[in-house]
Amino acid sequence: MSSISIIGTGNMASTLAALAVAGGNTVEVIGRDQPKAAELAKTLGGGTTAGEFGAVPAGDIVIVALGYANVVPVVIQYGDALAGKVVVDLCNPVNPTGDGLAIPDGTSIAQDVAAAAPASTSVVKAFNTTFGAVLSKGQPMDVFIAGDDQGAKASVAEFIESLNLRPLEVGGLIRPGVSGEFFCWEGWARGNEVIEAVSRRAEGASGADGGRSAQRHGLGVGGDGPGC
Repeated sequence: MSSISIIGTGNMASTLAALAVAGGNTVEVIGRDQPKAAELAKTLGGGTTAGEFGAVPAGDIVIVALGYANVVPVVIQYGDALAGKVVVDLCNPVNPTGDGLAIPDGTSIAQDVAAAAPASTSVVKAFNTTFGAVLSKGQPMDVFIAGDDQGAKASVAEFIESLNLRPLEVGGLIRPGVSGEFFCWEGWARGNEVIEAVSRRAEGASGADGGRSAQRHGLGVGGDGPGC
């Protein structure tokens, strides 16, 4: 099993932490509000600990479960404390009004995280197409992952499998020649590749079958929205 640190104490953070504990992983939760993080750790049980915000995370995999505006600043603040870690970015860069993306075409928040992190840090995009409310139900679901380090992706894939979810690799953090964010599925989720991945699962399905396929991918199914 994996050693996981989760920066954040919101819906996605607590949902992923609960699944991680249930999957037998070693879990640390971290928040600026230390008492809140400590209370979450106590609620989760299973040996979950509350880490100090800004200190070196205990986990080999560090999930940054924060809103878009806070992701890169927190990665910069952590600095060398993230050296050698696998950092999972799950956020979608939605603008404050929620009607578009907050970053230019041709880039992604995951790329920004990779640029801000130490050179020895590997960044993997995952969980940004899944809904916290759906994840909390413990249903089988596909989780798209992307990154430029095969070893890091393999580690994240193993962690995802421990949650009773299925990792689906979709390549690197960026596709040469492809620009624009696609339905807020930021970075790797651009263009037809993700549509095709979903379509292959849903091909020929309609009605209830089609709904189950969409739910398996966590797409368009209520809750607190994908990613953060």
